[in-house]
Amino acid sequence: MTAFLIILLVIIIAAAAYYGYKKGTMLRESGKLAIREGRFWEDAELLYTKTSFDELRKELMNADYSGSGVTAPRSDGEQPILIFQSAKGFNAAVAYMGEIDGEHKYNFSILNWKMRNGAVQGFLEMNVLMTVVEKVFLALDPDTEAQIEPRQIKTKTKLF
Repeated sequence: MTAFLIILLVIIIAAAAYYGYKKGTMLRESGKLAIREGRFWEDAELLYTKTSFDELRKELMNADYSGSGVTAPRSDGEQPILIFQSAKGFNAAVAYMGEIDGEHKYNFSILNWKMRNGAVQGFLEMNVLMTVVEKVFLALDPDTEAQIEPRQIKTKTKLF
């Protein structure tokens, strides 16, 4: 009986791993997923472009977010920021940082996410969202430059 349960558990784990692998492969092949470094959700992505915030907001509002678990972003009132909310428990934002010599600077980052048993929930969907946002920037301005900036992350540990 114990051997049967162990074999069943191994089969279930293998099936889940295979499903995750196939989903990632399918998203990569369809161009919705980029290959990224390890803990990409902890970094901010600074984007430099000639695109104004109004142009960017219009395009991001109409972009295809299928596979990312988010809908079109919402604008945060008068502030030049777009907030993405996910059903997978993460939030992200594109914030306008200002203009220098005709070039606009934006900060795209995952604001918060959920962990479960030590694993980040929704990291594939985060990657899909980042890919969509990057493609919108490049469609508006092919000369857009991106720079990765590590952030200081503070975590809370729950004992119970």
